Amino acid sequence: MKAAIQLEGAAPFEVEITDQAMDDVRFKFNPSNLDNVTKLKSVAATYLSLLEQLSKENPAAGREFAMTRTLFQFVSMGGVLAATKGM
Repeated sequence: MKAAIQLEGAAPFEVEITDQAMDDVRFKFNPSNLDNVTKLKSVAATYLSLLEQLSKENPAAGREFAMTRTLFQFVSMGGVLAATKGM
């Protein structure tokens, strides 16, 4: 599965979404069935997949990629919490 990214002023590109990223964000787990939760998890899986790709291209920065991945997982969980708050 791929995510297509196209932002104004930047060249469009695609990111191959990895199984690891889908597992990390627990993509299929959304008991609230909220569309915003699906959107947040989609963006999070895309970002984590891109990090995986970049870490393979630059193994010397493995520690930095690992820290970024951990922090982003924390941040993305916070986004899901915010989207479901008050349910």
